[in-house]
Amino acid sequence: MKTLDKQLTELPEMKLDHLYRMTDSTGIFQHAIMAVPNFTTGYCADDNARALILTVLLEELGRIPLVSPWPPHLRRLPPIRLQPEEKRFRNVMEFNRSWRKEPISEDCCGRALLALGTCVGRSQNTGFQALAGPIFAQALAPVTEFHSPRPGRWP
Repeated sequence: MKTLDKQLTELPEMKLDHLYRMTDSTGIFQHAIMAVPNFTTGYCADDNARALILTVLLEELGRIPLVSPWPPHLRRLPPIRLQPEEKRFRNVMEFNRSWRKEPISEDCCGRALLALGTCVGRSQNTGFQALAGPIFAQALAPVTEFHSPRPGRWP
């Protein structure tokens, strides 16, 4: 039996075509119809947090260089936006870049914190670290008021 570090070299080549298709300069779309992004559903912070974690982990594995050939929009922080008055995150952004009016989800806040913390702690991209750090610090205080044990659970 091989150790995990030896097994990783035997994994099939990762195909990220769908990730490219599902992502634009704002972030990753929430849903698709087969292989086509469904623009009417917009973006959600949960999915963008997952995509951000994926890009940081792929970067760590040497699969995403900090410069080309990856599209520039996959080397930017996605729409994980802190609402300043509440220091919490909104989850759904419409395709027209307006935020959907809905209750703020603790789960969304937890996942956004997880993604931002991953950027700060693991990304080699100093721009990611510089942008993610202050947002993470601001959003940490409200966590003590969460009622759900689930926020931020991976995946």
